[in-house]
Amino acid sequence: MSPIINIWQDLGIEAGTGIILLIVLYFVIRGAVKSGMISAFEEIAEEYGFKKQSRETEEEEEEEEEA
Repeated sequence: MSPIINIWQDLGIEAGTGIILLIVLYFVIRGAVKSGMISAFEEIAEEYGFKKQSRETEEEEEEEEEA
């Protein structure tokens, strides 16, 4: 057997449980990184004075320019 399987068996984790655990861990880390990036972007945008602009405000500005 491979050393990784031996480690999982020593911990009492079967292969299916280990795979599910790794998938959950992936999504938790992904969410944390995404949240951190958004937070950092907001801080940088605030520091340099950029205004928040959503798609709705972009559409409203385009409509005003056309009129």
